[in-house]
Amino acid sequence: MSQAEVNQSAPEVTSDPDHGFVDEAPDAQIQESQEQRERLVPVSEAKKYRKRAQAAEKILEDLKTELDEKNRTLQEQRQRISDMQRQRHIDELLMESEAIDLETTRLLTELALSEMEEPDVEQAISQLCRRKPFLFRQTARGAAALSPKAENDHTPLARSIEHAAAEAHSSGNRTALLRYLRLRRRS
Repeated sequence: MSQAEVNQSAPEVTSDPDHGFVDEAPDAQIQESQEQRERLVPVSEAKKYRKRAQAAEKILEDLKTELDEKNRTLQEQRQRISDMQRQRHIDELLMESEAIDLETTRLLTELALSEMEEPDVEQAISQLCRRKPFLFRQTARGAAALSPKAENDHTPLARSIEHAAAEAHSSGNRTALLRYLRLRRRS
């Protein structure tokens, strides 16, 4: 062993003349202070590490903000897709119900759906058909009541209206159509 190792391993003894006892100097504290000095990083390196850490924290914060923004955008897009699918489903059902004004009936259907506890598109459309039948084409029974030809109507005017309608339909001529409309208005 060298002299330095012996000095480090042997505790330093001091005597106190006033009290008459021997005190050992804390060798472990001396070694710890020497190790701390060895472990100390120069100030320039500490500044460099601190700047790196701050830059990394800034990047992390920016990435978190960007991720939150992307998640928010994703949720908005999913909501839009859901709304568009629901609107398409409503439009399909309204076309099957023979709605005259698709936009108006869609808005009224969506209003009815928003008021329902459990939204049911088919039920909302059927309620709309009952409440506002003028928004939908009339069925065959309603159309027969509005036709110009009655079942047993064989008057000369009825025959001339029938003939004018057939001529306007087959020719597509505007004059023939106007003649048919005038005859129908007279009846």
